[in-house]
Amino acid sequence: MTTSVLAAGCVFPSGPGIGMADVALRTGLALVRRHPFFVDRCGQRVQASYFNDASLKFNASRWAALADACLTDLQSQLDPETSYPLAGRTWRAWVVLPDSARCLDFHRLYEHVEPALAEWPYPLDNVALHPGGHAAGVAALSAAAAACQADPELVALVIAIDSQLDAEALNSLEVRRLLHGAKEMYEGAARANPYGRIPGEGAAAVVLSAKPAGPVWCQLASAVTGHEPRIASQPEPCTGAGLTDTARRAMAAAGLGDAKLHTLTHDATGEPYRADEFGFTALRLARRLAPDYRRITPALASADLGSASAVAHAALTSWQCRQQSDGRARLVLSSSDDALRGAMVFRAPQRVCA
Repeated sequence: MTTSVLAAGCVFPSGPGIGMADVALRTGLALVRRHPFFVDRCGQRVQASYFNDASLKFNASRWAALADACLTDLQSQLDPETSYPLAGRTWRAWVVLPDSARCLDFHRLYEHVEPALAEWPYPLDNVALHPGGHAAGVAALSAAAAACQADPELVALVIAIDSQLDAEALNSLEVRRLLHGAKEMYEGAARANPYGRIPGEGAAAVVLSAKPAGPVWCQLASAVTGHEPRIASQPEPCTGAGLTDTARRAMAAAGLGDAKLHTLTHDATGEPYRADEFGFTALRLARRLAPDYRRITPALASADLGSASAVAHAALTSWQCRQQSDGRARLVLSSSDDALRGAMVFRAPQRVCA
């Protein structure tokens, strides 16, 4: 029995809907602005990717707007042939939010998200919170898939929301020299940081079931987590041992055998740490990659989505599977500031979904 993706939704500034998000991803369209008030060490406003909505304040209230927009997009993607039979099924939700490493209380953040979930047309039997970093979404998807396997009548909703635009989040990046383009004085002149990430905001959601009632977008063949022995806070370069092992276990769990991968999605930004990790991982996986394989880096369009990254990449990969229906497997890798790593394999159907 396999776990299927029934539908997905995704919103970020240059892609305010999963269809437009896919266009932004394929064209490299990013929406980067100057932050309205946060400045770097030289007093210049830093770069960020955010929805320019005057009604939204730069605080936790943005989580409510992001969750509402994402669930609205997800609901519009549910095929009527699929959604009607789901009304009588048991629904559970997994919610991914930033953890205490960001100086945020995820329980307080959930209070902003809860009203949007309450308006979901199918009553939720239970809601599980998954706080964490970039790879936390893989853990949530893995738990949801396992629950679907244990109870085929269950329908799982996995949603992740993050916004890195408040002063605390930006300051945390700045003190670690992780704000791309932020300037500081060096030998009497202002020098921009060529590395780091552009903070962003967004939300994504995926609906899973092991007993679909109609057309499906793709199969979630595996979702595996692991740990990297060398993390960003350590001085040694990361050789990607943990990420490589996680990827190999995900491919084995998906039953790929000797099949080649034609698409590899990863969440690297502009950090040397992640570049090292992905480079070593791709080198070790080279024999599993097709000669014409495509490497996808969503952060080039969405900016860094923080805790929403993994579910956003799962949603976008599911959309690509639905659109292409080529039967191929796609590997998605998730890194993080902490030690958690994730890898997911999605398998496209051989037919075109209605």
